[in-house]
Amino acid sequence: MMEPYQSSRGYIETHVLVLTPVIASLLANAGYSKHDVASYLMKNAVVPARFFEWSMMQADHHTPDTTISSLVEKGVLPKEWLLSDDPDRLVPLMLPQTQWLIVVTGDPMRNRSCIYRQNFKQGYATSKKVRLPAQWDALRIANPARA
Repeated sequence: MMEPYQSSRGYIETHVLVLTPVIASLLANAGYSKHDVASYLMKNAVVPARFFEWSMMQADHHTPDTTISSLVEKGVLPKEWLLSDDPDRLVPLMLPQTQWLIVVTGDPMRNRSCIYRQNFKQGYATSKKVRLPAQWDALRIANPARA
């Protein structure tokens, strides 16, 4: 779903993780906050350096001399990407500045969760305040199936 070359281009993204109430409650009851879940994703979403560099080569603007090493030298990638030269070392999939928005929504009896990835520099996270009708409580009580 997320490809390494996005980090190699320096995209700072905001992704949305949608959790159903049942999954969110399991995590919360185990003591995890939204921040904990986001931190876990950032720490554990890793790929082998060999795959990261291969993925960069699939993008049309990279040349064969574009490597993790050269991107670290240019300051595009942080130094954590180059702690060794082992091609099988694990490197982060996302830049440290990547943000995760975690939303709890959906059917309380289902456990489907989804990730919505920002589309590079398009699709920045936005929101709009929902204004309920003046008689919202009366409408909700009158038709509980739609509440």
